Amino acid sequence: MRVIASLSRALRHDRRGATMVEYALILALIALAALATLAPMARQVVGMWDHADAEVSDASAR
Repeated sequence: MRVIASLSRALRHDRRGATMVEYALILALIALAALATLAPMARQVVGMWDHADAEVSDASAR
């Protein structure tokens, strides 16, 4: 029983887990911001390559 009590006391005073959770939340927010930013840009890049493909196809068909 004393082992459980001392372990419980040690875990209450250990703040490393809280810091890890905070870093994980920050990382998740950064990842979401990156996805929100890159998704529209990806559509534009795909559109640009589709347009280039169509131009090359038209030029080679002549």
